[in-house]
Amino acid sequence: MDRFAQFFLTPTFTESATDREVKAVNSENEKNLANDGWRQMQLERSMSKAGHDYGKFGTGSADTLDVIPKSKGIDVRSELLAFHSKWYSSNIMALTVVGKDDLDQLEAMVVDKFSLVVNKDVRVPSWLDHPYENKGGKQLKVVPIKDLRHLNMTFPIKDYSHEFQSKPVSYLSHLVGHEGKGSLLSELKSLGYVNNLVAGLKSGSKGFDFFIVNVDLTEVGIEHTDEIVQLTFQYLEMVRQKGVQKWVFEEIQHVNNMLFRFKDKERPMGYARQLANSIHNYPLEAVLTGPWMAEEWKPELIKEVLDCLVPKNVQVMIVSQKFATDADQTEKWYGTRYSIEDIPEDKLSAWHQIALHDRLNLPTPNVFIPTDFALVAREEEKASSTSVKVPSILQDTAKSRLWYLQDNEFMKPKACLSIEFISPLAYVDPHHSNLVSMFVRLFDDALTEYTYNAEIAGLWYSLQPTKYGMLLQTRGYHQKQDVLLDKIISSMKNFVVDEKRFEVLKEPYIRGLKASDYYIHYIVVINVIKIFIFFFKFDSTEFRYGATSLSCFVQAPKSYLGKSMDKRGTLGCSLK
Repeated sequence: MDRFAQFFLTPTFTESATDREVKAVNSENEKNLANDGWRQMQLERSMSKAGHDYGKFGTGSADTLDVIPKSKGIDVRSELLAFHSKWYSSNIMALTVVGKDDLDQLEAMVVDKFSLVVNKDVRVPSWLDHPYENKGGKQLKVVPIKDLRHLNMTFPIKDYSHEFQSKPVSYLSHLVGHEGKGSLLSELKSLGYVNNLVAGLKSGSKGFDFFIVNVDLTEVGIEHTDEIVQLTFQYLEMVRQKGVQKWVFEEIQHVNNMLFRFKDKERPMGYARQLANSIHNYPLEAVLTGPWMAEEWKPELIKEVLDCLVPKNVQVMIVSQKFATDADQTEKWYGTRYSIEDIPEDKLSAWHQIALHDRLNLPTPNVFIPTDFALVAREEEKASSTSVKVPSILQDTAKSRLWYLQDNEFMKPKACLSIEFISPLAYVDPHHSNLVSMFVRLFDDALTEYTYNAEIAGLWYSLQPTKYGMLLQTRGYHQKQDVLLDKIISSMKNFVVDEKRFEVLKEPYIRGLKASDYYIHYIVVINVIKIFIFFFKFDSTEFRYGATSLSCFVQAPKSYLGKSMDKRGTLGCSLK
């Protein structure tokens, strides 16, 4: 702690250390030059209105930190010292210490080490003028390095972080990002346009934020981008006409309170970092509860945010390699090729005066939200020769084995369940391994509408392919966990492949296998090492070759499941 404190008190910023850090920053930047995420982020920044700080280069390079400053007679080390002298002030700094010592001891350590940090009465800058102000109604077509297809809609909104007691943006994030029946995603998936949707707050800086609606695009979806945007505005119009619903807010409020009340322990480093950030965003008395609790019902703020989500404010970014011949501009820092155009006024007007869609609706009340948080009766712990608690076998047959261990440490109204389906066919060759992966994707996709409400209510499930078969896991509040498990098992038993969804999901799966050609070098090396270390492991080339025969096996995933449960397969289950 003493060494950490000295950075804020007496930094040296030696010439050699400064040079090394410039090289480290440049190395990190060079690594990111081929990263589509970084490239798109900087392109979005470059769309800011002229002169706004948000439009600047977001990281740094040898040019910006060495070559350009030297050409202007600027000494980088002197600038670092000047920046430190001006901005490193105790009144805008937050410190969190997580430790096993009592509060008095921790406080004494902090006061002793950090009390000499000077208070320079610095005011934190804020930007009340939005970088996207009057920059809406634009469409960008972007050429990625990898074979990606995305559509991103971005709306400028003001900074509502001070309204943490009412969380107006979270209300709309919950509705637009919902994945249940009647949701925007459900309709887009039924049309075969997208597979995933993310909606909600995107942080800008102090004074401004963004609301985003981002989707991936299928091969069909890339040809229907206008329809996707139109459906988004139809959903927003439905929300607008239905009016702000207090029961939706209360449901979000109840879930957040429950998640906070029974919050699991976190890793100390991550927890300390999170709290240090929260000190900047919430009053001290709300640092722990601020990100979770919503105690104030302010429908007028929700309407205010909703009024920002209109066609004239939207910036649409479509990402696909099909635009390679259309791109006529190049972003300065990453070299991203793109084109930009105004969305025609007649199209904006049509989106603004749009009619409702009969299949888009608000979600129904969430039946998975638990109300019983009582713990089950504790069992007497049996004497053991070791302090390590081990599960006991409740059932052991020729085809299955059931393990159980009661939790006597965390004491939460939660349960964890793992079921491993073991089959010798799972990894016998790349073809069968691809079939397992496709079955998992198809099954997850088919259950999304049902399981999404469970996920919101703190009850999760995952189904993953393994070398031995499949691993099914559920975890969360125990009251409704049996309902979810019954649905999963019965759906698995009676699963029928949807041919349309098979074709839609097969394409990104194969595209993902091909993307291994663009992996960062150290990831490639790690994968090669695994092939040598593990007795039986296929490489990406073998998986790609095995995937060529997937089209001939629309019913193969189901037949695989049947074989995995016959006399050649076994099942292992553990409960905690």
